[in-house]
Amino acid sequence: MQARGLPKNLAITLLILSPLAAVSFIIWWIFTSLSAGPAMDAGARGQGASDTGGANAIGELLAGNDPDEIQRTNRALRSGEPIDPALWPGGITFTIIDPGLPATRRPSLGFHNGRETSVSVMQGPNDGVFTLTVDPGEVDPGSLVLVGINGLSIDPGGPSVDGEGNAISPAAIDPVSISGADRTEPIIVDLNELGFRLK
Repeated sequence: MQARGLPKNLAITLLILSPLAAVSFIIWWIFTSLSAGPAMDAGARGQGASDTGGANAIGELLAGNDPDEIQRTNRALRSGEPIDPALWPGGITFTIIDPGLPATRRPSLGFHNGRETSVSVMQGPNDGVFTLTVDPGEVDPGSLVLVGINGLSIDPGGPSVDGEGNAISPAAIDPVSISGADRTEPIIVDLNELGFRLK
């Protein structure tokens, strides 16, 4: 009785050719994938971005940090280029020299980003200086600063006044050159240097 199925010679030939067919398929797949380009085309982020930047960026994101902001800050520190204090990852400490105000008159500090204004009371005086420290992200880049006494009343269509009715003028925060600073510490912005004087 004759055996059913593939002839013995054909079965052996297919068995010998199957590894070659598998390798050929894998090579074809590799070249097809390379010619199609990456499925995700995201830029490298973080330190050592060509090799380990992805892992570093993921670690920074899990820690609640912005990898792009950290890189921007690191470049500014290395090159000494000016940076907007609002982008500094350690926050900002605003200072103004104590002009001898009595306890009933407290400096107020406002930030106007073009849409809204946030107002805070400065602390102190400590060693003759009033201070206000804001956390990263609390001041938008390009915001204007306003300083008055006992509050601020901001009128986009007219003059802005402080709590005592004195007219106040906003000032821009200029980018500052940073060298040798710890990016986890607040950067100091002296409001006297921006032209603010309390009376």
